[in-house]
This record gives sequence, structure tokens and C-alpha cells, in this order.
Amino acid sequence: MAMFTIDHAGRIKTQTFSYLLGGVSCLLLLLVASINGPRSMLLVFAFLSRMAMMGASCTTWVSTSEILSTDIRATGHGTANSMARLAGIVTPYIINDKTSLNMIGLFIFSISIVTAAATWHLPETAGMGMGVHGARRDEAQYSNMEE
Repeated sequence: MAMFTIDHAGRIKTQTFSYLLGGVSCLLLLLVASINGPRSMLLVFAFLSRMAMMGASCTTWVSTSEILSTDIRATGHGTANSMARLAGIVTPYIINDKTSLNMIGLFIFSISIVTAAATWHLPETAGMGMGVHGARRDEAQYSNMEE
């Protein structure tokens, strides 16, 4: 889905729509599971949620390379990787068999909405050359260093 829309609709619209679709799919998955709905509906919403979140994540990787310079991007990726490792350690202690599906679904939905809102405010880079946003920042950084 993201592969077909990233160049036509733009990076920001693709990310925002994908995060919203993933969050709403998680919410619908929660609702169907809470009423003991049909297994086929659970599978549809689970796959739709996974597809949307993966598409949004892949689009995020594309847009960060176009918006941020290499040094900032490398620091951000390292920090994100560290946070993911810490979350992997802590999550089993927070979410266990006693945690309700409602709580998990609402948490994922909430994070998706916040992420979509934050993504909406990023600059659009579709149709621009590589490094257009980063080049301006690098030029300003290096011109300040020369003075």
C-alpha cells in the first residue's frame, strides 16, 4: 500500500493515513475480540493493522533520510534502537496474561493517533531532491562554524 502511495500522495499523507488506519484497525480488533466475534474478522483486522503499521514505519524511514542530515539521523536511530531494546526488556513485566485486551488495544490506538498527529506536522519531501531540507541545515551549520 505505502509503496504505491508514497510518491503519488506524498510521504506525510501516506504516513498519517497508515498510522490512523493501523490504530483504527487495532481498535476494531479489540471490539471484535471483546464481543467474541468471528475469527475471520479478527484475522482481517489483525492483518490490516500489521500492514498499515509496517507501511507507516517504512515511509518514516524514507522521510527521515530526506528531512534530517546524516549525523542527526544516526543519533536518532541509535537512540530509537536503545529505547526499543529497553521496551523489549520491560514489556513482559507490564503486559502479561492479567492485562486486559481492552487496555492493550486502547494503548496501541492512542499511540497511533499521537504518532499520526506528530507526523502530520513534518515537512513534505515528495518530489524534492535528496538532501534539500538537510542541505539548508548543513549550510547554516557550516557557515556558523566558519565565522
